Amino acid sequence: MTTITSNINLLEYVRKCLHYKELIWALVKKDLKVKYAQTRLGLFLSILQPVISLLIFSLFFGKLLHLGSDGTPYPVFVFIGLISWYYFSILVVISGTSLIESQQIIKKVYFPKLIIPVSKAISALMEFFIWLLVLVVLMVIYKITPSYKILFFPVFLILNMVAGLTIGIWLSALSFKRRDFIHVVPYFVGLTMMVTPVFYHVTIIPQNINYLLYFNPIAGIVQGFRWCITGNETFSLWYIPSFLIMFLFFFLSVWYFKKVEYRMAEQL
Repeated sequence: MTTITSNINLLEYVRKCLHYKELIWALVKKDLKVKYAQTRLGLFLSILQPVISLLIFSLFFGKLLHLGSDGTPYPVFVFIGLISWYYFSILVVISGTSLIESQQIIKKVYFPKLIIPVSKAISALMEFFIWLLVLVVLMVIYKITPSYKILFFPVFLILNMVAGLTIGIWLSALSFKRRDFIHVVPYFVGLTMMVTPVFYHVTIIPQNINYLLYFNPIAGIVQGFRWCITGNETFSLWYIPSFLIMFLFFFLSVWYFKKVEYRMAEQL
């Protein structure tokens, strides 16, 4: 039996997590089986949800409020924003609550608990790609052909995953001491949509405050997805410092998680 302690360094802890890659994939398969294989509605709802979201946002913000999209058809514009924000938000929620929902296995088995939120992030990719298929259909309808910039798509997908996991790992670790943190998640997720150009274009932000966007890595990720998918959007290099800070907080979240992990079984 192997016990995880807080004495090992961060690199050694990450290596230990990688040794459990078979368990990671087992957890991923379990999540996918529960959501898609054991219910007929799983796949249908995963397709229906983005379509309904697209219709609501396109009608309300595109038709009624006449929000511009700077050359990109508004349904495509807003749906790219929805995909990137949705994956971020779902990662925050499912990884942030993953340890509380996995209490039984944590009490019984010793393994690096970090693989639980990580496995949630991987399994959520299935839903991301389902939304992506809807986007492909939209692009065919509006005759949008990606350019060479699409090669940067994996970069922004990784950034998207890191952003969601960073907050999710912090929440999952902090929730052991204060369960109240879980109740804050819906409000935080809703706030991120308001301060991120998901349904509006960055050009509507007053010039004297538009620099504030560069402090929001999620805004950079949304803009990056639009830039590499449509080729019409611009991507500012001023977002890069926020990405670097995001990675710093990601490593800090893993470090803190490692620090408190050995007490998790006792506190559940």
